[in-house]
Amino acid sequence: MRSMGQILLPADFRERQNPADYQARLLRTTLTSLYDDALGHLVSRPFQRAVSVTGEPMPPTLERLEVDCDRMNTSLTEFARLTFDDLVDTGLAITMVDRPDNRRRDEQGRVVVAEDGTPIRASLAEQIAQDVRPYFVRIHPDRLISWKWTSDATGKRMLDWVQILEDGDNYDAHGNEIDTQRIRVWYRDGWELYQRTLPQKTQRSSNTVQANADLISTANQQALTTQADDDNAFVLIDQGTHNLGEVPLRFRNVCPVGADPLWARPPLRDLAWKNVEDWQMASAESNNLHWHSYPALVISGADSYDKEAASSFAYGAGALMVSSNPDFEASLMETSGAAAKALADRRATIKAEAEAMGNAPLVRVGGPETATGEMRDEQASQSQAQAWVEALEWLLYADYQLAAKWDGVELPEDFDVAIFRDFGLPARQATTLQALSLMRQRGDISRETMWRMAQEFRWLPADFDPVLEAERVEAERDAMGGIFPGGPDLAAFGGDAGV
Repeated sequence: MRSMGQILLPADFRERQNPADYQARLLRTTLTSLYDDALGHLVSRPFQRAVSVTGEPMPPTLERLEVDCDRMNTSLTEFARLTFDDLVDTGLAITMVDRPDNRRRDEQGRVVVAEDGTPIRASLAEQIAQDVRPYFVRIHPDRLISWKWTSDATGKRMLDWVQILEDGDNYDAHGNEIDTQRIRVWYRDGWELYQRTLPQKTQRSSNTVQANADLISTANQQALTTQADDDNAFVLIDQGTHNLGEVPLRFRNVCPVGADPLWARPPLRDLAWKNVEDWQMASAESNNLHWHSYPALVISGADSYDKEAASSFAYGAGALMVSSNPDFEASLMETSGAAAKALADRRATIKAEAEAMGNAPLVRVGGPETATGEMRDEQASQSQAQAWVEALEWLLYADYQLAAKWDGVELPEDFDVAIFRDFGLPARQATTLQALSLMRQRGDISRETMWRMAQEFRWLPADFDPVLEAERVEAERDAMGGIFPGGPDLAAFGGDAGV
């Protein structure tokens, strides 16, 4: 935010005359990460429980995906959480399903070839030892450089190729620090890996804050460009083939923009701009307090000598002013603080608005006008966040299908991927819960009705057993009766059976 300078934090008239004052204000301004906090809150909701994968019998290579889906000991739940973070942040989640080739490699990872130069295939035991199996790769949308769409014989739209930016090596074979960039190009029948080595490590960020920072210079500082030139050209370093007949990339777009399904709009973009507004208001509030928290020194009745001395005088703890003029007076004047209070109130309003915007995707709303119809509609509908989770489920399902295609196996008929979606409350459920509790306490509805309504609103799990629960309630009543002679006061709990 600081490196954006006047793009997001314009300078006032005085600061335009003296850029050093603007730079000082920029360094005094701190960011409250309203956007990141809301994003983390939304992303954590579905992963209160582990991702569930069902289906029997599962092929062994696919069964391992649940505990290690990327061959780097990342569980499917953690992989899903990171992918969901991309989806909520950018509106687009992209995954690649890859499989190491079966070429034999030496300890340095180089392909072993026969005398005629053809690669030697690894044995089945070697493939098992080297964990050669399909695995998932999370592709952040910013890493997708370019792509091309085509159509098959039936007119179905499909990817012809994609270019993906990958991380390169940080050190060469001699231990010297280098900076490399890699671009992997996937085709429908193979792939190619290109690499270039930069003459020196690329400056990815800057600690220098300039008062005249603009959007172009910021982009050059923050982004890792992939533009090559004659001196630093990309060179083909590896390639391979596959028989999938398609680019092994899967995606889900929850906020499409235009006709290209790989273009998306960030779902929380309005919240991001609200965070920018908080940044600006925080700067105004901090600047106001900086200049007005200290009282101003007022001097009257000073002669020419006193005026000359006062021009270089610094007041504070231990300061002393001496004058022989009997009319000399010095006092401190403080501002009322009304402006500071107005700024604080406005910033509190911005934070409340940001909190509401961050919780908006969790709210389910209904449409019918009748009370019964509205309640039923809320049960049938789902919040925006729940729809995003469903999109993620379908993405993981498609990943498993592609992994099975890599191995030439079939998924079980009952195969399914499930992510926890019973989070958040409909817009009227909080009020409904209070109304039902009051009706139960007055004895207007029975305990069984209360339980049934709680199940419909998903306050109780779907496998809730009212008969078993009634037995537990009776058992607790007996236990409490043994502790309190005469039994507890059930009236305080809503009649003959507490709620």
